Amino acid sequence: MNLQVGQIIFVVPRETTKLLPMQVVEEIKKKTLKGEETTYSIKHGRNDDTRMYDVSKINGEIFVSAEAARTELIKRAKTAIEKMVNGAVDVASKWYQNGFEAMNNELMPSDDIIPQINQKDDTNIVMLEDGTKARVIMPDLNNVKQA
Repeated sequence: MNLQVGQIIFVVPRETTKLLPMQVVEEIKKKTLKGEETTYSIKHGRNDDTRMYDVSKINGEIFVSAEAARTELIKRAKTAIEKMVNGAVDVASKWYQNGFEAMNNELMPSDDIIPQINQKDDTNIVMLEDGTKARVIMPDLNNVKQA
């Protein structure tokens, strides 16, 4: 990982569900007979006396930008939600086979019925928030008396 002194990084610690901003405050280059090694010290907090940590010893994921952290965390949340919803649908289809099939097939009017219903001039089909289709009789606004 190549970091710059002063750079802000974002860390998701393994033991919590937080996103912590940290700043690279030191770059240490070490040259030995075995080769060169670069390490970075980071801090979390505003004060100058805040404890510094070796970035290689951080127990968590490090992101070099807030956008990279956001993208990854949203991707994980979407995956978890999809897994949760799909699991619930699978259980519902096994536990409540009759009700599950009826809800998805029989209770909702099919699209080929809707044109027949709409043939009346004063009737409209309205889609409710839960996906239910309802037939609504609309008054003729030309015949409404004004107060």
